Amino acid sequence: MNRRAAVAGACVIGALLSGCSASLNLSEPPADVPHCLQPLIGKPDHLDGPLVLAAQSVPGAALVPCVRRLPAGWTFRDFSAQRGRTRLWLNLGTDNENALEMTFTASCDVGDARRAPSDESGTVRFDTGGVEASAYRGDRFYRFTGGCVAYRFDVHGAGAPQAVRTISRALGFVDRAALRRYVEAYSDGRFHLDPSPGG
Repeated sequence: MNRRAAVAGACVIGALLSGCSASLNLSEPPADVPHCLQPLIGKPDHLDGPLVLAAQSVPGAALVPCVRRLPAGWTFRDFSAQRGRTRLWLNLGTDNENALEMTFTASCDVGDARRAPSDESGTVRFDTGGVEASAYRGDRFYRFTGGCVAYRFDVHGAGAPQAVRTISRALGFVDRAALRRYVEAYSDGRFHLDPSPGG
């Protein structure tokens, strides 16, 4: 195990045992993005560290943002989880660094964003910006109990609107209760996503 992997592993286990905050700012991306969980059948064979860290960064959030898959051309750039905030960056091809920036916090100011029909259950969605000449720039917010996720899109090129639609379908949420069951199943009940104070 290299030093980065060891640090990441220690943060995950420490967070599970004590509820501490942790930060991952690595020059190389973590081995795993925060993946959306499949239906839990039996005991999980691995622990999705970035997903757990994201959940613990905003402990009151009913939902946790995740990635269903990365479409062709999209690559994982960076991940940071600390007390009160998780951030995720994705690139598109070689000319669109930070084409998507996600920020997960307990609340957010949507400013003059307009309310839009939500495509995610249990959320209220707001949008700003949109298509420009050969580009798509804009923000999207999802508010829900105890949390808010903001996506900032900055995509250049003739296919920008389609690229934004494609990556939007690849992003989702995990219900906190499902994630709690996942952690407990993985650890045979030894670890808890939300340890009780002093526990």
